[in-house]
Amino acid sequence: MKVCILTTSYPAFIEDIQSPFVFRFTKGLIQNNVDVDVVCPYSKKSKFKNENYSGINIYRFTYFIRKFQNFTEIGSIPDAMKTIYGKLQMPFFCIAFLMKSLIISKKSDIIHAQWIIPSGFIGVILKKIYNKPLVVTTRGAELILSSKNKFWRLFLQYTINNADFIASNNVEHIKILKSLGVSDKKIKFIPNGLDYDLYKPRSKKIIRKKLNLNLNDKIILYVGYLIERKRVDILINSFKELLKFHPNLKLIIVGDGPLKQNLISLTLNLNLQSNVIFLGKLRSEEVALYMNAADVFSLTSSSEGRPNVVLEALASGLPVITTPVGDVTSFLINNVNAFIVDPPNFVDKLHKILSSKVLRNKFSKNGLNAVKKANPSWEESAKPYINLYIDLKWFSHIS
Repeated sequence: MKVCILTTSYPAFIEDIQSPFVFRFTKGLIQNNVDVDVVCPYSKKSKFKNENYSGINIYRFTYFIRKFQNFTEIGSIPDAMKTIYGKLQMPFFCIAFLMKSLIISKKSDIIHAQWIIPSGFIGVILKKIYNKPLVVTTRGAELILSSKNKFWRLFLQYTINNADFIASNNVEHIKILKSLGVSDKKIKFIPNGLDYDLYKPRSKKIIRKKLNLNLNDKIILYVGYLIERKRVDILINSFKELLKFHPNLKLIIVGDGPLKQNLISLTLNLNLQSNVIFLGKLRSEEVALYMNAADVFSLTSSSEGRPNVVLEALASGLPVITTPVGDVTSFLINNVNAFIVDPPNFVDKLHKILSSKVLRNKFSKNGLNAVKKANPSWEESAKPYINLYIDLKWFSHIS
């Protein structure tokens, strides 16, 4: 069986950290003997336009003058659409995406779009041209975009009405899709997988020595894009208050994004440059080590889907404090395996975690149990999709 994956975001090279969950999903398909072609945008970091790695055929398209194209490198598409330059590149992006997809998907049995807009909309066009089944996976960003913009809502409604099946890695988004009229028969919750060989408990002492981190410091870790909805400024301001109680405290920020310089300036203005460390983008293998080295992981986002980074922290045995976003409450229980609080309570709850090794051990143990129940491995998470592909392919042949 050959599946054509349409995605607006994919690693530019094998060790790139951009959308690693899409790569791990496609690798899970390959491990289950599915032939995979990926259509994705060429980025400034891409080493090749077309290549094959880990058995996956990757076909990248350019959509603007290469030197200036950055539509999918700003952050999410909703973030890109906030800029004039992003709005300018959007039509060129969609046209180039469609033209490349027309060529690559022709020999596929199934078309699988990652995100409803614009991948899913392009998938609908391909479905109608080639009469091939279309599966769409929503990850939430497009639902946020369409909820604020009537123009994008039209594209979303058209896509979900014409897709053969819609899957979501988030139970809350399933509810939203049902409210938009999607039938129970063509929608399903399928969680992302986790790399349990990579994200697992290790000796904090050994890892800190490896990373040259002080064994006596307390460390708060953040991993993610530095964009508005992540609200990392709230975490930095909370950190300023925490230093009064924990003078040996460090905040490690892993990630990049359009707000990085603003956040560095905030750190300087608060005179925190000795305690707040910006590491930029790191490979997944490096992120896993910092999760083992930290004392607590913090997420202050205003909106999320099913944040993989929280699940990875849990699998690493790292205690978590997060805002009540997306469907975190489907696998986290407040005061049992994490703290789920609004930003005004972050200082108090972080202080409690940092002050109590007993509480950290409790959250670590209970978090490990929770994540194993909530999430399969990537290879296992691909199997529900493969069963779905088989059903849709069989149905398309008899209809």
